Amino acid sequence: MQFTNPYYDLQDSVSYLAGKHTFKFGFEYTHIEADINLHDTRGRIDFLKSGGMAFPGSSALEDFFAGKPTRATQLVGTTAAS
Repeated sequence: MQFTNPYYDLQDSVSYLAGKHTFKFGFEYTHIEADINLHDTRGRIDFLKSGGMAFPGSSALEDFFAGKPTRATQLVGTTAAS
């Protein structure tokens, strides 16, 4: 299946200081639309404690923040419709 994937984003910003004058006004609008092929892609990323008992390494949380996964798997395909 193919679908369009519209994305809209609106951001604003305002700053104001009266003493010695500072005025800032901002506005941003983003519209992105892309055609995508819809597939069911799911996966799993594991962050396990690295190192052993003799040489303690980092914790699972430290590996997560460092972006060092222990292993990763991905399931690709369409699911059965019921």
